[in-house]
Amino acid sequence: MSSRKFMALFLLCALLPLAAAWLALEQGWFAGHATNRGQWLDHEVQVLPAAPAADAHWRLAYVQPRDCDAACEAASESALHILQQLHAGLGRKQEQVRPVMVATASPTVLERFPSVRWEAGAAGAGGQVAALADAALTRHIVLINREGLALLRYAVDGDPAHAVQVATDIRSDLLRLLNYDRSGV
Repeated sequence: MSSRKFMALFLLCALLPLAAAWLALEQGWFAGHATNRGQWLDHEVQVLPAAPAADAHWRLAYVQPRDCDAACEAASESALHILQQLHAGLGRKQEQVRPVMVATASPTVLERFPSVRWEAGAAGAGGQVAALADAALTRHIVLINREGLALLRYAVDGDPAHAVQVATDIRSDLLRLLNYDRSGV
């Protein structure tokens, strides 16, 4: 085999998979959400301040809107119930995850959910709470890393059947994340 023929075959074998991958991405044949059930955020949002080293590595947070009506209260209670049940179901992995509620003021409904804590959120430009100003996160349960950045979000409403599906989705993603986490927590 001549060196030119070898080089042509080598380039063909190297470029053909790259061209196939590019074509799959351009045509939308690739499902980017096949392994996770939540929605990845397309921009960086600092929801909470960075956690201390001794604190949990991951946080699950429900972001409540500033003005909360009756439907919002039902969704908030459903979300807090989901967070409480998820935290209790983690077993020995509970210490790696901290459930929180991000709101401007501490809601009274938190008394019924002892494992969920209230946090005011990260202060953004002008002293406003960045997470509450971002409409993409309100009425969602958000998976947050140690630095306080939102990674995945899950929509929550007051429907009990939808709450079961949301809890299943969060548990699936969270357990996969905790199994692959190499942070040493």
